[in-house]
Amino acid sequence: MTEVKLQVQEAAGLTRLVYARLNDLVTALDAGQRFEFMNRGYAEAGSKQSAGDMQERLLWEIIGDTALDGCHILDAGCGRGGTLAAIARKQTSASLTGIDLSPEQIDACRSRFGRLKVRWQVADAANLPQVAGSQDVILAIELLKELHTPSAFVLSAARLLKTGGCLLIADLLNEDAWKTLSRQLLEGGFRLDSCRDLSAGVLAAANVRQMQYQENGGNGDAATNEENFLRTVLSEELAAQQTALATASLRYKALRLIRDGRPVNESLPHWQLPVPTAIARVTETSAFAAPAAVGEVFPYGMPCDATRLPVFAFPFAGGGASVFRGWHQTLANDMQFCPVQLPGREGFMMESPLQSMDQWVAWVMTQIRPQLDAMGDERPFALFGHCLGGLLAYELALALTEAGRPPAALWLTATNPPHLPLSSMLINLLQIAPFDHADLAIVLKVLGGTPPDVLAAPAMMRAVQKTMQADFAVGARYQRFEKRRLPCPVHTIAGTRDKLVTPAHMRGWQTYSATPVAGMSIDAEHFFLRGSRTEVQAMLRTQAAAITGKAGNIV
Repeated sequence: MTEVKLQVQEAAGLTRLVYARLNDLVTALDAGQRFEFMNRGYAEAGSKQSAGDMQERLLWEIIGDTALDGCHILDAGCGRGGTLAAIARKQTSASLTGIDLSPEQIDACRSRFGRLKVRWQVADAANLPQVAGSQDVILAIELLKELHTPSAFVLSAARLLKTGGCLLIADLLNEDAWKTLSRQLLEGGFRLDSCRDLSAGVLAAANVRQMQYQENGGNGDAATNEENFLRTVLSEELAAQQTALATASLRYKALRLIRDGRPVNESLPHWQLPVPTAIARVTETSAFAAPAAVGEVFPYGMPCDATRLPVFAFPFAGGGASVFRGWHQTLANDMQFCPVQLPGREGFMMESPLQSMDQWVAWVMTQIRPQLDAMGDERPFALFGHCLGGLLAYELALALTEAGRPPAALWLTATNPPHLPLSSMLINLLQIAPFDHADLAIVLKVLGGTPPDVLAAPAMMRAVQKTMQADFAVGARYQRFEKRRLPCPVHTIAGTRDKLVTPAHMRGWQTYSATPVAGMSIDAEHFFLRGSRTEVQAMLRTQAAAITGKAGNIV
C-alpha cells in the first residue's frame, strides 16, 4: 500500500470515529431532525426562518437551475439524509444514492427516510464505488474539508460522471483554497460552468441562528446538560463563521462543473487544500525563560543517578504527573522515570495552564535543559508520552534534535500521528470556551474513555475544568503539515479497543521515524496507563536495555 493510500485510510478511520461520537450525542438528545441537512443554511437579511428551512434553502441555491428530473444523482457525504430527502420530495423520477463514511449516519438515513426511494450506502467519497460513467449529477456540499485527499474525490467523481454530467461543489474556503481547487478540477477533466458566491446569504443564516441560540439560552435551567453543551458548541462555531464571512477571510461559493470528454486524468498529482493563515501556530516563548522550582516540575524526582537511563514522561490531556505515581519505583532498576508536571494541575495548580503546543514545548525545554546540561552531552535519555502528551514528546524531540541534543528514543502510547486531521466537527467539540463542569462531563462522555465514576463526580470535574479546557484547545489547534523524521527509534503501543486512537492510526508514526517503528498492541481501551501498566513497563524495560546496551556505560 502506498503512503498516500495509507494516509487516506487512516484519515477515513478518524473521520468515521468523529461522526460516531457525534451520532451518540445527537441520539442522546433525540435531535436527529435538527441535523438532517448538516449544512450552514441560507437566508435573506432579517429573515426569521427555522434552521431546517434555511438549510433546505441553501440546497436549492446550490442546485440552481441544474436539471434533476430523471437523473442519476449521487450525494457524496450525505450525512443524515436531508439533502436527498428534499430532492426526493420534488423529483420523484430521479434515481438517488447517498453515501457516507459513517455507518451511524447511514443507519440514521435508513431509519428516518426508509420509505423514500433512496439507496443509502456506507462508502468513502475518496473511493466512490459506483460504476464508471453511471451518474448524471454528483453533490459535494461542505464535503471537501472533511477529506484528507480532495484529489482522490475529484478523480472518483470524474470516473463516475457521464460526459456532460454535473459536479456541484459548495463549501466555505479561503481564496487560496478556491484557486487551488478550481485549478485541480480543470486539470481533472471538468470545465467550470458557473460560480456563485453565496456568502451574504450564508452569513445572514448564521446571524439568524446565533440569535435563536441566544434567545433559547434563556431556558438554560430547564435544558439538559447535553442541550446546553450542544448549544455552546454550535454558538461558538457560528461566531467564528460570522467573523470569517464578515471579513471575507472565507467565502462560501457554489461551483457547477461539467464533465468534459477528456479521459480521466489518472496522473493528477496528490494535493490538499491550503491551510488558512488564520490558523497558523503562534509561538510565545518569552514568558518561559526561567525554570520553575525543580520539586514542582519533577514531583517524583529529577535525573540524579549517572548509572541509569533518564526518561521524561508526559500524561494525557488534563492529566498530571500522578498518572505515573509509583512508576519511578517499579522501574527503578532499569531507568530513572521522571514524570513532568505541566502548569495548571495537581501541585502546580497556582500556575495557569499553557494554551498552545508551542508554549508547551518552550516551557518544557526551559525546565529540562538544565537537567540535560548537568548530565553531559554523551549521556542518553528518552521521552515518553500518552495521547496529547505523546504529541508534546514528539515536538519536544524535534526541538531537542534541532538544538543538538536528540533523545535516544521516543516512546508513544495511544497517540495519533500529527498528519491525521481533526475534522471540523471534532474541533468544534474540543474548542468550547467557556464551559461549566457539567458540560465538561458531556465532552468527555462524547470523546469516550473516561470512567463513569469520574464523570459522575462534580467535585472532580470542577477541579480539572480549567486545565481540561486549555488542553483541549491545545489539541484542537495543534497542526503539523511538514512530516519531519526523527533520527532516534520510535516505539509505540496501541489499545485494540481504543476508540480514539486505533492500532491502524498508530502505524502512521512510521512516517516520522528514520528507522523502523517498533509497534505493539495490547487488549485495552484508550486510558490504559493504569490498567495495563505491567505491559507498558515491560516494553520500557526492553527498550531501555537496548539503549543502555548500545551505549555501554551510559555515564
